[in-house]
Amino acid sequence: MEPLNRRILLISPPFYRLYRDTYSYVGVPLGLAYLAGAIRQETDWQVLVHCGDINLRRRRRKRMSYMYGAGFDNYRKALGDLSAPVWRELESTIRSHRPAVLGISSMSQTFASACNVARLAKNVDRGIQVIVGGPHPTTVAHEVLANKDIDFFVKGEGERAIVQFLQTLEESGDLSQVAGLGFRGPGGVVENPPQDYIQDLDRLCFPHRVLPHTLKDFAKYPLDAFANVFVTRGCPFRCSFCGSHNIWGNTVRFRSPENIVEELRSLQQMGVNHVRFEDDTFGVTRRSLRDICVAIRDGCPGLSWGCEIHAGLIDEETLAWMKAAGCIWISLGIESGSNEILRLIRKQITIEQALEACVLVKRSGFGLSTFFMIGFPQDTGQTIRDTVAAMEASKSDNIVLSIFTPYPGTETYDLCREMGSISGDFDPAQYNHLSPANNFCSAIPNDRFSVIAGNLVRQVERYNAKRRSLKVRLRRSLNWRALRRLPHRVLGNLGVVLPTCERKSDAPA
Repeated sequence: MEPLNRRILLISPPFYRLYRDTYSYVGVPLGLAYLAGAIRQETDWQVLVHCGDINLRRRRRKRMSYMYGAGFDNYRKALGDLSAPVWRELESTIRSHRPAVLGISSMSQTFASACNVARLAKNVDRGIQVIVGGPHPTTVAHEVLANKDIDFFVKGEGERAIVQFLQTLEESGDLSQVAGLGFRGPGGVVENPPQDYIQDLDRLCFPHRVLPHTLKDFAKYPLDAFANVFVTRGCPFRCSFCGSHNIWGNTVRFRSPENIVEELRSLQQMGVNHVRFEDDTFGVTRRSLRDICVAIRDGCPGLSWGCEIHAGLIDEETLAWMKAAGCIWISLGIESGSNEILRLIRKQITIEQALEACVLVKRSGFGLSTFFMIGFPQDTGQTIRDTVAAMEASKSDNIVLSIFTPYPGTETYDLCREMGSISGDFDPAQYNHLSPANNFCSAIPNDRFSVIAGNLVRQVERYNAKRRSLKVRLRRSLNWRALRRLPHRVLGNLGVVLPTCERKSDAPA
C-alpha cells in the first residue's frame, strides 16, 4: 500500500504583485505562520508556507497613484492571465512540494486571486484537497464552494480546525465533526458549527521560530519580514466598516506580558531590534497597555517598536509609558474629519479628540502615521473637505489614505446593498482601498468622485514623498553610530528605524 501523503502547502495569494510584479509586500503573513506552528506541534504532516505577494528578486515601493491609475488595469489583466510570472512561480511550488492538501488564506479582495491558486493546484493534480480560510470564507461561508476548484472552507480561527481536519483525513474520519469546517455533502453544502475561540493565546507558537523550518526561501527574506507581532485577538470596537470581529470576536483575549516579552527577546536574539505590533488596537485599555509597556521596558532593553492605537487611549501618562518601553512610532485610525461621519461609522471619538491626540503624540516626540478614508456611503463633498482639512491639521509624518470599500459581513456592506450601490453580481476582486471603480457615495456622482479621489491620492503621495525626502536628508547628515546615541524622542521625529544586524546562522528553531 502506498504511504499516506502527509504534505500540506499553505499559500497567501498575490495582490500587490498583480499591480506590478516588482512590487512586494515585505512581511510574512502571521496567520499562515500560526497555522504552520499548530500543524508542526500537533501532527506529523510536512508543512510548507509560500507567500505569494513577496518578490524576493526585485522589490519596489508601492506608489499609491500608480495603483489607483494604470496599475489597476494591470491588476485586472494579471487576474485573468495564469501565464504571468507570479502564477508560474506558484505553480512551480505546488509541483515541487506535491501536497495532498493546499490551504489558502483569503480576504475578500484577494478571493479571486485565491481562486486562481486553487485552479493551479487542480491543474497540477485534481486529487489535491483545497481548503480556504480567512476573512472572506468566514463572512460568506458556503458561497466559497460555488468555485468548483475549492473543496473546503474554514470559518473563524484556523489553528484548531486545520489540525482536526488533517487528523480526520488521516483516519478517514467524519468531516462533519470538524468544527468550523464547510464542504459539499450529498444534500448540498454542509456548514459545521463554529470552533470555540482559543482562550489561552500563550499556547500559540512564536512565528519566527516556526518559519525557519516551514517558509519557502526563508534564508532570502530580509530580517524585518519577521518583525511583526500580535499580542491580542478580538476587538471591543464595532466600527461599521470593519469585519475584524467576524474572525476574532468582540471579546479581547490577551497574551500574558511574560509571553510577549519571551517572543520579543527571542526576536532580539535573532537580530531584530525594531518590531511592529499588528493588533488593530494595541493594548485595548490603559491598564493592559501599561502592563505590556512595563514588561517590555524591563525585559527588552534596546528594543524599539511601533503600533496602532485608538486615539481615545492617548494621554500624556499613556505616552510616557510607551516612550519608556521603547515605542518610537504611533499610528492612529482617524478615518474622517466629519463628526457626523465618525458617529455613523461608530468610531467612538470626535475629530477634535483625534487631532488633540495627534498634538500629544507629536509633542511627545513620536513619529506619527494617520489613517484616513473617503467615500463612505454618507460622505458628501463637504465631509470629504472636512477630511482633507483634518489630514492637514494632523501634521502626520505619514498619511495612509483609503477609498472606502464595502466588504461582505460588515454593516456598511449591507447599507450599500440597501442603498442600491451594490448589485447582486458585486465582485470584491474589482474593489479595494485604491480602486478607481470605488464610489459608494449616494451624494456624489461617479465621474465627480473619481476626480476627487484621484486628486487626493496624488496629493497624499506628494505629501508623503516630501516627508520621506526630508527624513532622508536628515539621516544623511548623521551617521548611524551617532543616531544610535540619540534619544527615542528624536528618532521618532525623524521616523528612524535603526537597521538590524545580519541574520544569525543559528536562528532559534
